[in-house]
Amino acid sequence: GRNRINGFNSNQYLICCKETNEAVMIDCGDDWPDDWVTFLHESKMKLNFIFLTHVHIDNILGISPLMGMMPGTKVAWNYSDYEWIERFPEVCARYGRPDMENAQLPFLDGNMLSGIPGADAKKQNILLSCLTNKDESFLQCGKLMLFYIWTPGHSPGHMVLHVPQEKLLFSGDLLLYDSVG
Repeated sequence: GRNRINGFNSNQYLICCKETNEAVMIDCGDDWPDDWVTFLHESKMKLNFIFLTHVHIDNILGISPLMGMMPGTKVAWNYSDYEWIERFPEVCARYGRPDMENAQLPFLDGNMLSGIPGADAKKQNILLSCLTNKDESFLQCGKLMLFYIWTPGHSPGHMVLHVPQEKLLFSGDLLLYDSVG
C-alpha cells in the first residue's frame, strides 16, 4: 500500500497472489504510477484489473498515466459513479490539477464501456452492479476471492472490497481514520 498520496491523503493498495503471480490494484490515485509498474514488472506480477472503490478525483488521478503504461488493463467500477467521470475536468480545475484536466480517462473510451448503450462490445471494463446476489458479487485474483459490496453514501457507486481469506476490508472512503467522514 501507499498512503497519503496525491495531496488528498488518499490510499492505494495492491493485492498480490504470490502463488499465481496475479495482482489487483485498489484505487488508482498515485501521482507516480511508474513505481507500481516497476514493482509489478520486477515482481513478475500480472495486473488482472484495477478495482475502484469510487471514482472521485483522488482515486483516479493516476489511472490515465497507468493505463498508458499498461494498456488493456481492466477497470472494475460501479456505473452509478459515471457523473463523477463526466465532471472530472471541472473537478481537476477546482482542485488545482490543470495537468489532468484533459487526461484521456479509460472510462470515456468506448472500448471500456461494455454493456453501456452505444458502447463498443469489447469487454475491457468490469462493471460492478449494485444489484448483485451472493453468487455474482465477487472477483478473483489467483486463489483469492474478492467480494465487493455496494456501500453508497460517499458516492452513489461506492464499493468496498472484502478479502475474507486474509481478514481484510478495503473501505475506500466509507471509513476514514483521523480525517473527514
